[in-house]
Amino acid sequence: MKGRFLGVWLVVSAPTLCYPGEAGSDSPLSWTGYGELTYERPADHPEEARLDLARFVIGAGYRFDDHTRLVSELEVEHAVSSAGDPGEVALEQAYIEHELHNGAFVRAGLFLIPSGLLNENHEPTRFHGVFRNFIETAIIPTTWREGGVGLQHPVQRLHRLAPH
Repeated sequence: MKGRFLGVWLVVSAPTLCYPGEAGSDSPLSWTGYGELTYERPADHPEEARLDLARFVIGAGYRFDDHTRLVSELEVEHAVSSAGDPGEVALEQAYIEHELHNGAFVRAGLFLIPSGLLNENHEPTRFHGVFRNFIETAIIPTTWREGGVGLQHPVQRLHRLAPH
């Protein structure tokens, strides 16, 4: 009887974050970015090794005053975008945010919907594992974004209602 061999996959994810200039900078313009480079090499089929620039995101922001800012991100997936390739170029976010009072703010434009565990925290260094999980990728997209106006206020510490 011939034994079966389960191939071992070597998967490397190399996320990189780029932060805006020095803290306390007087410049109202900021640049951000991150990328994800993956390398897969099946142990039983090394000839099928694959290197993929899964995503490259560049963002530009502008602080108009102490309460109002512009946030934008442009994403390139799989390093290409054409009819015959799996790549994509998309404007991921572009909105103006204005702080109202006590941490409350209003946003207008194209922004990520606060839904699911990964939607607002989908950068490669913020999820646990090499790849995004199936549920948050296929069922609840990890970059679900919509155009519109949103009002948000942070929820303070929640307390149990039952007595101690």
